[in-house]
Amino acid sequence: MYSLVASITVVSMFRKGYDNGKDYLLGGSGMANRVAPKVRLLFACDDAEQLSDGRWVLTNPWAVLDFPPGVARLDEPKLWFYMQLAEGVGEFELSLQMRYFEADGTWRTIGRGKNPTRMDFKGAEQLRVFERALSLANVPFEKPGIYEFRLVAVNYPEQGQMTVVEGQAAVIRVLDRRDQI
Repeated sequence: MYSLVASITVVSMFRKGYDNGKDYLLGGSGMANRVAPKVRLLFACDDAEQLSDGRWVLTNPWAVLDFPPGVARLDEPKLWFYMQLAEGVGEFELSLQMRYFEADGTWRTIGRGKNPTRMDFKGAEQLRVFERALSLANVPFEKPGIYEFRLVAVNYPEQGQMTVVEGQAAVIRVLDRRDQI
């Protein structure tokens, strides 16, 4: 008797689209219409190019940046971000958001990429890993500290609703070498 009741409860939660406290819209097949992808890998580099055979050439990955002597602010003309995404269902506009870690322990959003890329994640392909590279122009490193770049997804473009994509973020630590000669 108890196993029958538990089975009915699980099926009922699946039918409603309940998963960890989140409700998802369900299609006729019993599958979610939209599930934001998860970031498996995300890092910054000087350049990212996809070859004709599908392989990627990534040039000079970034982790640490030094402020050169005599420079008050550093604006990087172009910075590429390579990412691997999985587990998504539906169409999303993806962009990068830049944040700075303040001394008081809070994050300050600096900005978001102006040209999002559209990706369509087909149902029943959640185990497939999708690779993509996005670039940001004139990236402002205002002062030494920790900068984080997160992927954001626009779930419903007609409503302008934005959500942060779960998973890894790219972190760049900016060191202060301005006083050194």
